[in-house]
Amino acid sequence: MKVLLENERTTGSSVYSVSIKAELQNHVDYVSESLTELGYTLCYDRFPVWMKTIRVSCKQNSGSLMLLKNALAVMDGLVRELPMCLYATTQTRRLRAYVDFLTTREMIIPFSAICHGKKKTATPKWGRSAAQSRYVRQGFGRLEDAYRIAELPNREWCAWIDGDEYIPLFPDERLAVRFLEDRHLLFATG
Repeated sequence: MKVLLENERTTGSSVYSVSIKAELQNHVDYVSESLTELGYTLCYDRFPVWMKTIRVSCKQNSGSLMLLKNALAVMDGLVRELPMCLYATTQTRRLRAYVDFLTTREMIIPFSAICHGKKKTATPKWGRSAAQSRYVRQGFGRLEDAYRIAELPNREWCAWIDGDEYIPLFPDERLAVRFLEDRHLLFATG
């Protein structure tokens, strides 16, 4: 399945939207009949492919995390209704892990709360690259400047990658760095 992220404006309000395109190449009679009943269309490009596109939208004030959660729910629904078992793609595993990381934490704050409305790529003056931490066990490669940690005034630590909208909080620096290492490992091994 392919996921395409778009940003559109409708009647004065911004809306995030995701298009999920399911492409299947199975042409067994039973499967073909089931796919037709499920609303898939047989398309011909270089070879015949069964396709179905679903668009998921979310108002911008709901946050991009809600859009990603809704997209995962739609993808899960598409897979559940298929007459076959499928393995999750690397991209789907990455998306699920990202959403899990950001939804299973008890404490999450919006990026704007720590940067006070600055651009998402701006680092608070008290923030630093995670690669500078004494707790780093593995490198972040050429992306090391994108991985950030910062100690908040209340002695909690936050960890993020440039562009994140939501940031998890941790009781200490070691756990913040571990979070980023685990997240990087997920993307680096994809």
